[in-house]
Amino acid sequence: MNIKTATTHYDRMKGLLGTRQHQLDFDALHLIPCKGVHTFGMKYALDLAFLDRRGRVIALRRNIAPNRMCQSPPGTKSVLERPTSKSRWLKPGEHLAKYTNAQGVRP
Repeated sequence: MNIKTATTHYDRMKGLLGTRQHQLDFDALHLIPCKGVHTFGMKYALDLAFLDRRGRVIALRRNIAPNRMCQSPPGTKSVLERPTSKSRWLKPGEHLAKYTNAQGVRP
């Protein structure tokens, strides 16, 4: 999985806003740190994976429509977001490190 990381306040706040769903050069955006996600101004829905401090998936939200707020469950330290897709997505309990060789993906 090709993951782009957003760590600055601006990059996390912007997220995937202003992107085109089928023209991303990565599979998902990892927001570190992140406690919640909004889709205000988005033109497409998002799939979200909420991760704990070790990069373990603690919850999933699929097909979050534009112009919504999505509060993170307790223990969330970062969020992985992607355009909604029917393709395989993470499962609760899985670790993000399983899908990437990138260094520093843990929040």
